[in-house]
Amino acid sequence: MSQDDARRIVAAAYRVRAREGPGFPVTLLARPSGVSRATLYRRLAADGALAAEIERIRGDGATSPREQLLRAATDLLAEKGLSALTMDAVAERAGFSTATLYRHFEDREGLLREVVRSSLSAEPVRRTLADDGPLEDVLVRFVEAALARLREQPHLLRLILIGDEADMREIRRLRRDEERLSTALLELLQRPYHRARLRAVRPQWLAAALMGQVLAALLLQRSQGEAPDATTIVTLFLRGALRPEREEEEGESVDEPQERDPHALRAR
Repeated sequence: MSQDDARRIVAAAYRVRAREGPGFPVTLLARPSGVSRATLYRRLAADGALAAEIERIRGDGATSPREQLLRAATDLLAEKGLSALTMDAVAERAGFSTATLYRHFEDREGLLREVVRSSLSAEPVRRTLADDGPLEDVLVRFVEAALARLREQPHLLRLILIGDEADMREIRRLRRDEERLSTALLELLQRPYHRARLRAVRPQWLAAALMGQVLAALLLQRSQGEAPDATTIVTLFLRGALRPEREEEEGESVDEPQERDPHALRAR
């Protein structure tokens, strides 16, 4: 069964939940999702993530229509990007009429604003960088927090990387939040007692290298089901970022890193 089939089953679950309430029989999903009962049960047995999502939707906990609409909007954004976030698509995904959606959100901009506000703030990740402990320990806590944030809110990647400056003020506000996080990481790497241990290159490059490894680990997790943990990521990063012991002993200046000529390095 394709991912489109899985999405139809989830969309059907939202509609049935809205009509029948929590705890509805799973068999009610077959007809609206366009599959037989046997196929439905086979897919749920083979796809643990899909089965967990259906159980979450069927759950007995009270979920307001507004929360269901926000969840549907967040899922669409994570799966298909900002262009897919239309009022009609969100209403259909949540199993409500468009009129119901407009009763909760005045327009698309208001809906997107709430999606952004409901996302995890970068503040908990920034707080991990305020510690004065050993660099290795601080970076491990930072990477753990960054990975957890991106795994829990995968739509953040789309929001952060959107390139259309005509999009909404709330997208730019989220970007500023990410910029403050980058600034905090730079400040950590430029503290004198850490800077003395790091290679004489621009701190921005070091920060970019670390975040690149975080994103690569997230992509590995999605594509292969496993990825290096935070300690391994930091260990690999520091193997390239720390100064060789000879340079530390010679006391090479770190206040103004010099960019080396790659041709000169090859000549050696």
